[in-house]
Amino acid sequence: MDLLLIDNENHVSDKYTQISATQRAPKDYPGEYIMAENLLIAEGAHLNVKNLGVNAILFPTLQMFQNTKISFDLTSVDNFVLKYRNHFSVHETTILDFTKIKQSTQIQSIAAAGDTEFNLVALG
Repeated sequence: MDLLLIDNENHVSDKYTQISATQRAPKDYPGEYIMAENLLIAEGAHLNVKNLGVNAILFPTLQMFQNTKISFDLTSVDNFVLKYRNHFSVHETTILDFTKIKQSTQIQSIAAAGDTEFNLVALG
């Protein structure tokens, strides 16, 4: 299980950490684009997800703290699906920026039906 921590050490900045998603865990998540199995964005950090033509990204576990932001800079994408499996938690001051998506954005669980340890959502 891997962990990616984006941390500005509580300093709010207008600069972004640039990242892209890849198909990097074919055994556990076949065909899915992910950044890390566990993505934690610490207080004040901003993340820019830049991919060409990727219309769905899986965040198996995503936790965002105060004053954080993810911008989805996805070129050539009309409809986007943000997928999660284990845990999807954002603080009330978190910003999820989908403004570069041309038409629609969906947030979708990929947890299996009846799987009680997964599918945990906490929105601010």
